[in-house]
Amino acid sequence: MKILIICHKLPYPPKEGGSMAMNMVIEGLINEGHDVKVFALETNKFKLSKDIPKEYKQKTKLETLYVNIGFDPLLAIRSFASNTSYHIRHFHKEEIFNRIEKVLNAETYDIIHFESIFLMSFLDRIKKLSKAKIVVRTHNVEHQIWSEIADSSSNILKRSYLKQVSNSLQKSEVEILNKADQIISISSEDTKKLKQLGVKTLIETIGFGIDVNAETDVSFSNLSIGFIGALNWIPNDEALKWFLESVWPKLSNKFPDLIIEIAGRECPKWLKNYRVQNLNVIGEVESSKDFILKHPIFIAPIKSGSGIKIKVLEALALGRLVICSSKAIEGIPAIHKKHLIIANTVSEYIDAIQFIIENPEKIQAITKNAQDLISQHFNPLKLSKKLSEIFHHLISE
Repeated sequence: MKILIICHKLPYPPKEGGSMAMNMVIEGLINEGHDVKVFALETNKFKLSKDIPKEYKQKTKLETLYVNIGFDPLLAIRSFASNTSYHIRHFHKEEIFNRIEKVLNAETYDIIHFESIFLMSFLDRIKKLSKAKIVVRTHNVEHQIWSEIADSSSNILKRSYLKQVSNSLQKSEVEILNKADQIISISSEDTKKLKQLGVKTLIETIGFGIDVNAETDVSFSNLSIGFIGALNWIPNDEALKWFLESVWPKLSNKFPDLIIEIAGRECPKWLKNYRVQNLNVIGEVESSKDFILKHPIFIAPIKSGSGIKIKVLEALALGRLVICSSKAIEGIPAIHKKHLIIANTVSEYIDAIQFIIENPEKIQAITKNAQDLISQHFNPLKLSKKLSEIFHHLISE
């Protein structure tokens, strides 16, 4: 089967959640024996690495196009005035369509698979160029992030603006998804939400696949906390501000030897300049796996967003104890104190650290249970096979 995968950002290197999710699909479909070509945007935020292996370029037939997608204030004003989605219009550039047209004129594909909705504003024109079935993989319910951020804002003007951003994106999101032949949702929660919004296209849920590393020993005698994620992603920024301002002062006061390290790309200025006891902000790292393995505890205090938190899955698979919010485990069938520890408040974080110190044997059992959970529900080979079967069924209709 010939499959064209269209990505609104680079899938390689697979360091942050979005690129890891894209790369899992790409590698999985290739391993299933499909003829895959990847077209991806290179942007000012995600630049093409000079270190992409030659083998990867060959097997993915990777083709990229550089576009500048920096914030456009004039487009934002026009979008607000016309009640249209800035996020969709932001990617609606003729140079992008022209390259997609060139790719489609060069080859005939059975499936055109979009990683997210953001390049699907060209869909009507693409359908005139190709008879391929249209599949879209949703990493998030995109408008939900903005709705939740708006709800948490105390600034009336900001809240009003963000609500309009969310509402216009929701309208576009539903319209676009209803034009596809198949939707692949990354979590069961997102599948339910999309159906509730009025999406009629058939939806299948396929999560993120990750291998469990069974040889990752961990000691809880010297405690340290790690956080890694895209630091320019608003839910991460929001979560870290809350944690450092509300939780960390009380945690570090009660547990003075406790250390926290924060890693991730695009570190904001406020975080670079943040100075508190036992905090180390190290920015982008070469390997998220190596960073997570440095710390026995991984936190995810996320308060907004949808989809599935891939760094949480990675930490669980690596045998780390995850302390996270209820929001952070959406899409992960984990149970409090069986697979991880759920903490939504300052006192719950303090209780969690105390529990770890007092119950080392129980903590070891929790991390083992978590790895078993990942093996059962997030096996990459099983998920890739399921996706391949969906594609075969789709083109046989």
